Amino acid sequence: MDSWLRFVIAISFGIGCFLSTYTVSAENQLVLDEHFETSMLGEYLNFWSDTAGNATLDDAQAAFAEGRFQRSKVKVLSLGVTQTASHWFQVSVTLGENGSPQDQWQMIFDHDTADSVTLYSINEAGAISKTKVDTHEPFYSRDIISLVPFINLPHTEPGNNELYIQVFHSGPAIFPIKISRESDRLATSNIEYALLCFYYGAWLVMALYNFIVYIGTKSKAYFY
Repeated sequence: MDSWLRFVIAISFGIGCFLSTYTVSAENQLVLDEHFETSMLGEYLNFWSDTAGNATLDDAQAAFAEGRFQRSKVKVLSLGVTQTASHWFQVSVTLGENGSPQDQWQMIFDHDTADSVTLYSINEAGAISKTKVDTHEPFYSRDIISLVPFINLPHTEPGNNELYIQVFHSGPAIFPIKISRESDRLATSNIEYALLCFYYGAWLVMALYNFIVYIGTKSKAYFY
């Protein structure tokens, strides 16, 4: 009787572990479709610290297969100040069947301490595409001229894709990685640029005003 009871408990435990693993996997799958809104990827990411900073994509894939990646549980992963040269991230992405063919999905990395961000995308056929943004380069010499670095995801057909992201950073290890439609990013950027224009425009108007008053009064106080 005891042996049968232990057998039933073991089977129940095994089924529970299987269902739990399946549920976590399903919840962690990032699906890009018409219902998806701009979102931080923190809770979908697995991460690995590359202390020396010389790991290749093959090394990262091997580390992931060996279970050396850790699971992020927050929307914006922050590891503080570290001596690690780079960090790798892995996330599985599914392009939904009901997504609009006009949708251009973009990965956005909004943090000043990133020196470079490299995206490796692997489709179901095993084809690999690589895109890199060097954020430490002078602004107008970058491949993508934008205040906030972004990379176009090379996904046009429905299916599963695996993303590996390598980030080199020279400051606090903060990783605000998000995915957005191009149209949504442009709308947000237009608002930010309008606010910047208003800010610097106000400074220019005040400078001109002080200069005009200085001409009339010859008081140097209007230069300060």
